[in-house]
Amino acid sequence: MREYFASLWSRRSFISEFSRSGLRQQNYGSIFGQLWLVLNPLLLSAVYFLLIYVIGGSSDANRFGHLTATLFLFYLISNSLTGGVKAITSGERLILNTSFPRIMLPISATVIALFKFLPTVVVFSVIHLLIGLPFSWQMLWAIPILFIALVMALVCRFLFHVSMSISEIFQVSCLI
Repeated sequence: MREYFASLWSRRSFISEFSRSGLRQQNYGSIFGQLWLVLNPLLLSAVYFLLIYVIGGSSDANRFGHLTATLFLFYLISNSLTGGVKAITSGERLILNTSFPRIMLPISATVIALFKFLPTVVVFSVIHLLIGLPFSWQMLWAIPILFIALVMALVCRFLFHVSMSISEIFQVSCLI
C-alpha cells in the first residue's frame, strides 16, 4: 500500500494535467464555458429565491443563505461523484494500456469538480452580501467541511469501484 501511494504521489503532475485537459474538453477554457460556471449557480439560487421569497412569502434571509450554501455543496459532491464514475468507465482504455494507480482518475475528477465549484464560492459571497448576512470567523468552517465532503465523495467512488469489481468477479465465477 505504501508503494501504491508513493506511485500516486509521484504522478501528481499527471493528475493536474489530466484535470486541466478534462476542463478543456468540457469547454471551460472558452468565455462561454466560464460564463456558464457563473450563470449556473446564479440560476439555481434564483429558483430558490423565487420559491422562498416570492411563492413562500417568507423574508428569512438566513434560511435562503443556508439553503443556497448547502445547494452549492450538494452540487459539488454530485459533480464529484458522477465525474468519478464517468472517469473510471471512460478511462477504461487508459487503464488497460497504461500501468498507473487507478485512483488517479477519480482524484482528477474530484479536482475538476473543485475547479467547477470555485466560481460558486464567488457567487455565494455576492449573494451573501446582497441579502445582508454578516461575515464571521465561523464561515471558515467551510474549508474543512469542503475537504471532508470531497474526501467522502472520493471514498464513496472508491467503494463503488471496488463493489463493481467484486460483483463482476462473482458474475464471472458463476459462469465458470
